[in-house]
Amino acid sequence: MRKNYILDANILIHDPHSIFHFADNTVVIPVGVISELDRFKKEPTDRGYNARTVVRLLDGLREGGHSLASGVPLAGGGRLVVYCEPAQVLSASHLPADTEILHVAHRIREAEPQTPVVIVTKDINLRIRADAAGLRAEDYESDHVLLNDLDKPPAELVLVDGQLEQFKQSGRLPLTGTTWQPNEYLLLRPPNGARGTALARVDAEGRHLVALRAPERGLWGVQARNKEQYYAIDALLDEHLTLVSLLGKAGT
Repeated sequence: MRKNYILDANILIHDPHSIFHFADNTVVIPVGVISELDRFKKEPTDRGYNARTVVRLLDGLREGGHSLASGVPLAGGGRLVVYCEPAQVLSASHLPADTEILHVAHRIREAEPQTPVVIVTKDINLRIRADAAGLRAEDYESDHVLLNDLDKPPAELVLVDGQLEQFKQSGRLPLTGTTWQPNEYLLLRPPNGARGTALARVDAEGRHLVALRAPERGLWGVQARNKEQYYAIDALLDEHLTLVSLLGKAGT
C-alpha cells in the first residue's frame, strides 16, 4: 500500500539523498523544513554542506516545468511534494518546525484517510509527540547495516591444476567467465581439496586476480591475525583508494 512519508529536517541533513529512498511512496517535505535548511546552508560544516545539497536536489527536480507544490515524479515511481498552505506564505509567523510537521501530518491524513501517513524523524521527542497525537512516526533506517549481512561467508575460488602455483610466483592470474566484482577479496584454493591457499584481490578492471599488498611481517608493528585483516591492510595500502571504510563485528 502506498504511504505518505513526511520528512523532518534532521533526516535530510543526515542523508541528503533520502528523498529517493522511499520506493513508490509519496515523500512530503513541509515548507518549514525548507526554512530550517535555509538557516543551516551557510554553515562551513557537514550540516551546512548537506543542507546545500538538499536545496540543489530540490531545485533540480523543478527543472522541466515540474511543480513541487503539486508533486514531482521520482525515479523509483514515487512522488515528492513540498507542502505549503497559503496562510504560511502570507503570514510572517510560522509554527515551530516540530509542531508544523504534526500539523501537516494531520492535514494530509484528513485529506487522504485511506493512505497511511508516516512521520520520519531522528528526533525521539517528536516521535513521542506524534504517538501521543495518534500519528505514526519512525526513525530513518535505510542506512542501517543488518547483522546478518556481516555473517556472509568469505568469498572463495577453487582454481584448476597449476594455477595456484602460477599465482604465487607471478602475483597475478587472469580471470575469465566469473562474476567477481572489482576490488573483491578472495581466498584461493587448489583443486580436489589439496593443501595450500592464497589470498587475492580482483583488480579494478575485474579482469585479473592480484596478490595482496599486505606484508607478511606486519605493518608498523601491526600484524594481521586473519584473512579479513590482511584484506583491510591491503586496502589501506592502496594509494588509488582515497577512502576506505571498514565494517565488522567487535573483536574482528
